[in-house]
Amino acid sequence: MKKNLLISFIIISLSSFSQQTIKIKINQPGIEKCLGTNAVISEIPKSIKIYPNPAKNKLNIEIADYPFDQSLEIMLVNLVGQRVIHQKDVVLRNAMTYSLDIEKLPAGIYNILIIGNKLIYSEKITVLKN
Repeated sequence: MKKNLLISFIIISLSSFSQQTIKIKINQPGIEKCLGTNAVISEIPKSIKIYPNPAKNKLNIEIADYPFDQSLEIMLVNLVGQRVIHQKDVVLRNAMTYSLDIEKLPAGIYNILIIGNKLIYSEKITVLKN
């Protein structure tokens, strides 16, 4: 019986702040399963919540199980790949929630990118205006 092996890669480009998924299908007799990889790219905390989505004025970023003494970098990127918000050295301290002011942004779809120690997280965000 012939089996197909499907390998998926998620590639995040920090130069254009975009994310792509590449899928490779391999038709090779004898390959039954992947036993693992030898590299860990990202260890995502158990819970990352970004709300409200869609948002109008403020965007709340809640990260559980992330070391409070380590800083994060938070970026909002439009669909053309332009950085519209870039905040470096964000430290959550005792609070697990960070509030991002998006009041001046035009309505549209954006990607939020959160980068930290062993953490790269991206999510699509919609900004609404009255």
